[in-house]
Amino acid sequence: MKKLTALFLFCIILVSCGKEEPRTEVKTKDSESPSSGNIEFVMKEFSKSYNNCNKDSTGCTYISFKYPEILNENLKSNVNRVIGSFLKDSIYSSEGKSFKDFDELAVSFFADYDTMKKLSSVKDIAFALDGTAEIVSETKDNFTVSVNCYIFIGGAHPNSYMSYIVFGKRSGDVLSLNNIFKPGYDSLLNKLIDEAFRKQKGLSPTDNLQTKGNLFENKITHNNNFMITNDSISFYYNNYEIAAYVFGPTEITVPLSGMKEYLKD
Repeated sequence: MKKLTALFLFCIILVSCGKEEPRTEVKTKDSESPSSGNIEFVMKEFSKSYNNCNKDSTGCTYISFKYPEILNENLKSNVNRVIGSFLKDSIYSSEGKSFKDFDELAVSFFADYDTMKKLSSVKDIAFALDGTAEIVSETKDNFTVSVNCYIFIGGAHPNSYMSYIVFGKRSGDVLSLNNIFKPGYDSLLNKLIDEAFRKQKGLSPTDNLQTKGNLFENKITHNNNFMITNDSISFYYNNYEIAAYVFGPTEITVPLSGMKEYLKD
């Protein structure tokens, strides 16, 4: 029951026989800069259902993942490890658990389902964990992977979350804002985010963001969930992060032209 509670809290805070089958087509993500080498990858899938039920049928509990496997020699080791770890480990992050592969995750997920079935009076209760990772942006120096997760473990409604992961193309390391901007960027970046949010919501510069913008606080600042393109940076705020579930997630895009003085080479 402790595991189920942690699993439910994770959702509020935030993402047949199983096998991996690579598609035969090797894909490249078109770069926004013609001078850079493209990222090469194949899409892979993992799917496993409880008692081999049909995951599209009512009452079927399942896990399903789709994700790119990077082929570039200098990147594949670290990038594939990070993407795989994010998909299989983040659901139990509040417990500090990690799994050697998707099959081991499925065993734990289905065990939690068995426990819930014994406790619930709901007929045909079913769990679902559906994750998709894809490359959404590429520049000459970095590329961004989005990870979308849908999860249902009972309750009033399912939950979903989306995370961006920015990788350096030379090292394959995960990049933070401190890798993108010089020290002292926070104030200006937050100012630009505030302005972009107000414009997006049709608010004046003096409107209260809590009463008129439906935020938890009368402010909005950057988080670490961002995507980079050649000319912009976007920040994604998941359900419950800055506003109530009913208002859904928020994404704000800020032109990098406004941050020129703080951009690193």
